[in-house]
Amino acid sequence: MPQTITSDLVTLRGWRLDDEAALAEARDVSATELAKWWPGMSRELDDVAAFIEYSVEVFDGGELSRFAIDVDGELTGYLSVTRLHNDAGEAEVAYWVRTDRSGRGIATAAVQTVAVMVFGHWPDLPRIVLRCEGGNTGSMRVAERSGFARSADTVASRPPTEADVEVLWALERERGRPPAP
Repeated sequence: MPQTITSDLVTLRGWRLDDEAALAEARDVSATELAKWWPGMSRELDDVAAFIEYSVEVFDGGELSRFAIDVDGELTGYLSVTRLHNDAGEAEVAYWVRTDRSGRGIATAAVQTVAVMVFGHWPDLPRIVLRCEGGNTGSMRVAERSGFARSADTVASRPPTEADVEVLWALERERGRPPAP
């Protein structure tokens, strides 16, 4: 998987050690929403330097890739792609965009951009999935606008937030490519 992927709106790039201040700012601006919708990420970002070091270390272009979402030179969020070792042989996408930049199509463009690359990178991949809390209407819109179809609702396996339902979305290879970013 390449270290940098670009579209008209976003650049997905590998994390750099000099991203620490920008990530700390994005975390601080988004702290309430991260704690509500993605408590695990919120805890991971308690130590920004360790988060970045780990993200740099694990980016191997294979099983796990963690990207910084960059818009016009500004670190705007996070996106990861994980090749799952499950019976379905899926990959999972996860993302967040700093709260003061949400609602601008950034997450949608990032998900669409990485989906096109993932299907090209892994020709045997049948589908890409993403999960979000049932009450997170912003993430639900991102999934829909990115061409994903709602496939299952389950009780969250992690400690629940306000909404204890986790929604699984899937983008099937045979449905074609996601909408252009």
